[in-house]
Amino acid sequence: MNETIRLWDQFVEGDDGSLGALYESLFEPLFFVSFFIVKNNDHARDIVGDLFTNLLCTSLAERKQKWKSIEEIDKYLNAMIRNKSIDHIRSIKNRERILESIQFSKTQQTDVYALEVLNHLSILDKELMGLHIAGYNNHEIAEQYKLSEKTIRNRLSKSRKLLIKFSSVMLIFI
Repeated sequence: MNETIRLWDQFVEGDDGSLGALYESLFEPLFFVSFFIVKNNDHARDIVGDLFTNLLCTSLAERKQKWKSIEEIDKYLNAMIRNKSIDHIRSIKNRERILESIQFSKTQQTDVYALEVLNHLSILDKELMGLHIAGYNNHEIAEQYKLSEKTIRNRLSKSRKLLIKFSSVMLIFI
């Protein structure tokens, strides 16, 4: 541990090379702390690397002000890694939550557009389309509504064209 403290003190005083030596000696234990939290090798490796990069980018004046009095450097770095790992998990969860809300919003918007298109169909056309989707053929539908098969075919065709038009418009929004 005396070597770790000596290297840290040298780094705080401006010797950036000593941070490289600290990185080599502390990478593995810090990696395991991060991996225990994030459960991903690449993310844990990146978190440790980012910590040391941030340390290196700190000005000499700031190093002396912030870190001169730190005596248990390994505990300090462990706490920093734990916090960075927890922040990483939180940011992933926030991204997932945002993406889910966007997807949910798109689904709601699609439902609104679908209802709007269906509202342009007459009640009869909605019923005919429902029966057709349920598997009834044109002859069976025509008998039930006492209409000709040609009328059923024409009305279903008109309804399908409207739905296809709706689908192509929706693809633009999605």
